[in-house]
Amino acid sequence: MNLVLAVIGSVFLGALAYADDMTLLVPTPSAMRRLLIICDCLGTEFSVAFNASKSACVVVSGRKYCFDGVCSLRSVAVRFPLLNVYFHLGHHISANLDDKSDILSRSRSLCGKINNVLCQFSNCDPFAKLRLLRNFCCEFYGCTLWDLAHSSINDFCIAWRKGLKRMWSLPY
Repeated sequence: MNLVLAVIGSVFLGALAYADDMTLLVPTPSAMRRLLIICDCLGTEFSVAFNASKSACVVVSGRKYCFDGVCSLRSVAVRFPLLNVYFHLGHHISANLDDKSDILSRSRSLCGKINNVLCQFSNCDPFAKLRLLRNFCCEFYGCTLWDLAHSSINDFCIAWRKGLKRMWSLPY
């Protein structure tokens, strides 16, 4: 999976926001510094407070840049920690773009959701179980970004098949 910087016409889209979450995508440490200065100025101008305790910096790069001191805001006295894996909007984002932790997390979540449905509704008819499975267990937001050749995809498929067999009391 390659990190692609979004450009529409001559407009660079390096600050992606969803509700109160924001992700900054930049190609170099100097670009990160510049983008953080812009965020800092806009935050001051529009009275937006950035919560440094909920912020982190993940460097996704094949090159060996020096990011020490890059991830900080002037208005916030704390530097953001430099992490190898960050949990964002329900996904594990790793610095080496390995999907393993995200896939395994989704596998565990799927098993937990199926167990919850079975604890409450194990005596329902098969069609009701199917509807419950669709509505409560089949939320795979973001899985389209996974590398389908990754070895952990097989673990996810095994968890899925075991969950289905367990849902309808089929032999393993």
